[in-house]
Amino acid sequence: MQYFLIHRFGQKDKPQFRKVPYTTESEAIISAGEIMAAGGTGEFLVEDEKGNIIRNDAEIRSRCNQPKIP
Repeated sequence: MQYFLIHRFGQKDKPQFRKVPYTTESEAIISAGEIMAAGGTGEFLVEDEKGNIIRNDAEIRSRCNQPKIP
């Protein structure tokens, strides 16, 4: 099964999205943590290949020990 890290970032009135495929859910969450650790902002989701949300922003941040930055 394939998992996708969806990263929404940019201005609220003109958001940008990045959707990157991963082999495992863990790889997607690790990548989100790396983006946050590098100062990246925005919201994150992990979806499976059927479009089901597997992890939401709060769950990902909790696993990466990162608070949401407004």
